[in-house]
Amino acid sequence: MTKISNSHKEELVKIMGELLEPHIPALSDAFKRFGQWVDDVSKKHSSLISNLSKIDWTAVNKRLEEMPKRSRKAMGIASSQGWFFNWEGSLQVVLTLIDDIELAGEDQSQIDEILKQHYIKYLDTYTAQLVTNHPERNVAIAAAVSAHKDLGEQGYYLSIPVFLAQADGLFSEICETSMAMSKPRSKQTSGVKGLEWVKGKIGDDAQANDLLSPLFVLHEMDLLKSEGTRNAEFEETGIVFNALNRHQVLHGEVSNYGNELNSLKAFSFLAFVGLHLPTILASAESKPG
Repeated sequence: MTKISNSHKEELVKIMGELLEPHIPALSDAFKRFGQWVDDVSKKHSSLISNLSKIDWTAVNKRLEEMPKRSRKAMGIASSQGWFFNWEGSLQVVLTLIDDIELAGEDQSQIDEILKQHYIKYLDTYTAQLVTNHPERNVAIAAAVSAHKDLGEQGYYLSIPVFLAQADGLFSEICETSMAMSKPRSKQTSGVKGLEWVKGKIGDDAQANDLLSPLFVLHEMDLLKSEGTRNAEFEETGIVFNALNRHQVLHGEVSNYGNELNSLKAFSFLAFVGLHLPTILASAESKPG
């Protein structure tokens, strides 16, 4: 590299000074206005800046890192009562939902109320996302949501079968597996048919496994519980099975399933399959190695 002598440096500084001199007033004014803007912003948002400086960012980061495992626990509590929830909302919405479910614990009435209010509030939001992501199912999903919202108790008898059927179809479509919600013929394989495909996609991704944990026990839930299991439980406990069950509804085995809670539970399953599952799969596939 050619070195510049001191004399040349002095000459260069002189030339630059001559070039800049006519523009100094404008530059000075620009810097002055920029300084005023910084001062205005500082004054307007001083309380915000002060509050941000007080936040324990280490604790915030820890809370975020723990979310998948806390979500797994909360999803387990929710699914034991027939509910599913997803991560399609804002971070604050998801955190609040997890917090509320953890506080409710095993209190079934509280879990029902928490998730009922959540899905009432976000029903239109999730519906818009579903029909945008799956436009070929737009008419069926929109019709079921309209029945749920507009037809009262009679509407629930119409919305529930459609929500369950669309979730069934989407699961097979996403998993590229025929009748993905059914049980494998091999007795050595547990779960539903589509689960093996999902496991192959997420591998040992711990976060994806946490966030999709309800799928791993789907066959054990009331929603998919087989007739044999239901009968065996009745023989053992004497308690008549009355939870929302996909097979009973879609095959006409029951006719007393139509209520708001069951309709929202069925919708929560549709949102989990149609929104949450594809998002988590895409996230797992995008991770290196």
